Amino acid sequence: MLYKIGVVILLFSLTISTTDNAQAQSLSNQNQKIVFEYTPNYNRLYSFLNITDQEYTNSIKAGKTMAEIAENQGISKQSLVNFLSKEMTAQLDKQLNEGKINKESHEHIKSNLNSTIQHDINYRFQKPNSKP
Repeated sequence: MLYKIGVVILLFSLTISTTDNAQAQSLSNQNQKIVFEYTPNYNRLYSFLNITDQEYTNSIKAGKTMAEIAENQGISKQSLVNFLSKEMTAQLDKQLNEGKINKESHEHIKSNLNSTIQHDINYRFQKPNSKP
């Protein structure tokens, strides 16, 4: 998601997962090299949403977005965005401090977090088509 400042295409490879199959979300550069990997802390998310892991999983599998789940729990979309931004920024900062990403990449990713989060919270899980 950051790299050489000139012409850089930022690709976001998003995996919305349930507790059945938790996966990291990755930000990749134009060469498909993963630059930043975000691993959601679902326990903190469930706590923030005041929901159990099973309720969250069932809601996602039923086709609800994370934003809709939050709204059903009386949590504003902006509060959800702020929560996820804080969570992602903490991991981003940690990776910078550990030398896993450079300062340029850190700043570029950080400046694009809002669009990434918007995509994430509005993603609607769709079951794969089952073949007869």
